[in-house]
Amino acid sequence: MKRWMPCVLALLVACSGQNMGSNGRSTALEGKLDAIRVMIKQSALMAANAACGGKQREALVRAAAVMNRRAMGGPEMAAIHKMMGMQPGESGMSMKQGQAMDANMQRHVALHDAGEAVFDLLEAVGEGKATCANVEAVRLAADAAMLREAKGREPARAARDLQARLARIAGRPGLPAPVKDVVRTLGNI
Repeated sequence: MKRWMPCVLALLVACSGQNMGSNGRSTALEGKLDAIRVMIKQSALMAANAACGGKQREALVRAAAVMNRRAMGGPEMAAIHKMMGMQPGESGMSMKQGQAMDANMQRHVALHDAGEAVFDLLEAVGEGKATCANVEAVRLAADAAMLREAKGREPARAARDLQARLARIAGRPGLPAPVKDVVRTLGNI
């Protein structure tokens, strides 16, 4: 048995090394995009909780901002920018010339949009423009996004039900723009 162990280990190393090509890079990129998506949904929920937080509002706003900053500026996002060949420039990150926008790049842009929308919502919560009475749509949008991620018939059905409820709520007059933006961008991630 001991003679076979080095062969088995060599085979495992060789097989795992095959995934490090473009497919392995894509898988690593998708994993980082997924991690960021989860953090943005969490920060959106925390922002909605902050609007209903009463005496805890400031602490909850701060916690949501910490989570959203982590999503937008953490090591996963830095690695994504590096993998995508993005370079820091005067107006933020820019792509190399001639680089097409593939599905992962589109997901990356959608995540940035959602993260910015959460920051705007946090500002509105802090200013009292987004209140507990009008952030229900954010909760439903985040819940629907989590259900879509779960895959399967039952979660898909539950997500569609929430989306139908969300459509009714999001169409209400007087809903603050930051709430509408978070709802829209969560639907894209």
